[in-house]
Amino acid sequence: MFKNNRRQYIVTHLEDDGKEGSLRYGVNLNEPVYITFAIAGTIELQSRLWISDNYTTIDGEDAPGTVIIKNNTVYIRASHVVLRFLTIGAERVDVDIDSVWILLASDVLIEYCTIYGGSDEIISATRSDGVLIQHCIIANPMKKLHGFGCILSGIDDHSINYCLHNLFINCTGRTPNVGIGNSVIAYNIIYNYGHMLSYTTNHKDAVILQVNNEYITGPQTIRDYMFMFPSRPSRVTLLLEHNTLDGKVSRKVKNEDNGILLTYNARSGRLKIVPSDDVRISNKELRKLYHRLDKLARQLLFERYVKGPGEPTPLETVGNYKHRSEIDQSVFSQLNNKLGYTFPSP
Repeated sequence: MFKNNRRQYIVTHLEDDGKEGSLRYGVNLNEPVYITFAIAGTIELQSRLWISDNYTTIDGEDAPGTVIIKNNTVYIRASHVVLRFLTIGAERVDVDIDSVWILLASDVLIEYCTIYGGSDEIISATRSDGVLIQHCIIANPMKKLHGFGCILSGIDDHSINYCLHNLFINCTGRTPNVGIGNSVIAYNIIYNYGHMLSYTTNHKDAVILQVNNEYITGPQTIRDYMFMFPSRPSRVTLLLEHNTLDGKVSRKVKNEDNGILLTYNARSGRLKIVPSDDVRISNKELRKLYHRLDKLARQLLFERYVKGPGEPTPLETVGNYKHRSEIDQSVFSQLNNKLGYTFPSP
């Protein structure tokens, strides 16, 4: 059977044995595949689940209940990969791993998933292009000192990656951390963050649109910066618009003089770049940067995410809302009651 010109494969048992009927068997078919579930329950990964074939979709929407994939990393190294309506968590403190790791990939969609755990980041996209993480719960890391949420980093200055309409809870930092290329961080809700929110360690090449996000302090919140530039002068360009902290609009930036701030006039649609004196960007580089930003504008990034106020995603439809688990319920309880988070013991 085929769906959208791909083989349709149905998971019929929860064992991670690689045999026919298992999720791992479907992922290893070496052909375009659309994977669905006839069963619900927990799949305990015995090793990384490698998704290395292009045009692979794993869709838990029509499963009879919650599909939980846990204990190890879902590793994506392919193009045109989709994960939908899944609960994924690497509940490990003995090694540093992500729950979802996207590397050297392109055109990847992660939506309506609850992603938790991870002792490095919860979800990372590195050296990748066209990654869209949206409508997900990203919560409850395993380690306090490395309880990080997400990394977005492209291949070069043509890359564009997106983090939209997600709920970050209890991440000490990296909500997200951005690297090479262009990143759009919009309409996310971030609760009980720790000491590092969004930031970059890149010094040369990043354009970041961080707009229309809602930050809510919690018992473990230490700092209240919207963004952190590197600690030495950089050529990172940041557009910071319409973000709120505990209901009040905030533009607080740490190391503000070390980067390039971008302002946007919604009435005229014009951009203004304000490099600090320490950046010492040449006129030639300024023209190149304006050209790059014009290209982004033509792709409707500014029109879509900045010009209008937009509508945040209702919390009822964030994460694996078709199949709520105890993880989802605990996350919403923490948010609604302004509770803290106890990190698992090693």
